[in-house]
Amino acid sequence: MKDSMGKRAINNFTKRFGDPPRIKLTFVKVGPEEANEDAKRTLSAYKDMLTSLIGREPTHAELFGYVPIPEVEEAMRESAGKGAMKTPDGKDSIAGQQTAQWVPKTATPASR
Repeated sequence: MKDSMGKRAINNFTKRFGDPPRIKLTFVKVGPEEANEDAKRTLSAYKDMLTSLIGREPTHAELFGYVPIPEVEEAMRESAGKGAMKTPDGKDSIAGQQTAQWVPKTATPASR
């Protein structure tokens, strides 16, 4: 792990976690029912958050990222014009540029 880190990162990591690191990872196996309930809670929280941001109930396609959400794109363009979203070279990151959209590889509208 230390081979892939810079000296500054190594020093900060060592200060925080010691040498050797005092980290213990524990992976808990959950049953399918518990995993399903967790996924439902996560989706519900995401849907509630999205509903509060856009002021309406998101469609199924919007919820799963199949289509862009116009209110979000508009808000991003407005904030880019105000300097809230800038690239490192100082240019607007959204205005006048094509934006990428995340589309899940495992699920398509036709497969649902």
